[in-house]
Amino acid sequence: MLRYTTGAALIVAGVAALAMQAPAAAADNLGTLTFDPPTGTDLLAPKVHTPAGCPDTTDGYAAIITGPGAFADGYAITPTRDVNFSTTEGFDVQLGLNFRDVATELGTVVAPGDYQITVNCVDMFKLEPEASFTGRVTFTAAPTADDPALMTYTTGPAGTTGPTTPPTTSPTATESPSPTPTETESPSPTATTTAPETTSTPDATTPAVIVPATTSPAVSTSPVAATGGLPITGPPTGALVTVGVLFILLGAVIVAGTGSYGRNPQW
Repeated sequence: MLRYTTGAALIVAGVAALAMQAPAAAADNLGTLTFDPPTGTDLLAPKVHTPAGCPDTTDGYAAIITGPGAFADGYAITPTRDVNFSTTEGFDVQLGLNFRDVATELGTVVAPGDYQITVNCVDMFKLEPEASFTGRVTFTAAPTADDPALMTYTTGPAGTTGPTTPPTTSPTATESPSPTPTETESPSPTATTTAPETTSTPDATTPAVIVPATTSPAVSTSPVAATGGLPITGPPTGALVTVGVLFILLGAVIVAGTGSYGRNPQW
């Protein structure tokens, strides 16, 4: 009996180890949210519309806002609910608070920059996202005499502003021609006297050698974009699978041997 119990326990432990890798799967992004109204101020709580329905395995949704500063950890701007929910077509999600109220809840203010709204499709019992829709809100300061803290927003696909900013920095390589040193060398004909001309030409060539040295740092700007790779996260699934399989095999061997050793008084 003890042998059988030990084998069964090992099998259960192996199955549990294999199941631990399930949370590593990320929610699928099903498309881009549209905002109503598409522009406004931080005093508005707009609606967002999904381009399609949620998976059949879900029965509700929740909306999360993330952004700079205190918004980085995310805030449930719309708690889990099923109002207007659909698995067959797009549906409206009303944001529960305006942006300034969310900032107040977080003990901060709405700062200029990009924020992301994510609508997660969830099983209302498990509350684990199985799919999502995303959209971007970009805030710009627009103070008035009555409201110095007023912010206006525009909307668009999430992440569109991030990839476009690195190319704006890469054109710094246009400084490589450095026309300023070439212009200083061109006025060298002022030394029209025949004798100084021979001495001025070597002086003009030496700055020309220095110019390429200034262009080489411009090349170093391009590798900066390469550092934007996503970090590798998640549990060590390979180790979990190995341990789980070993536990299951060992447990099966012990259980199988129970029949042949069942009459042994030591067990």
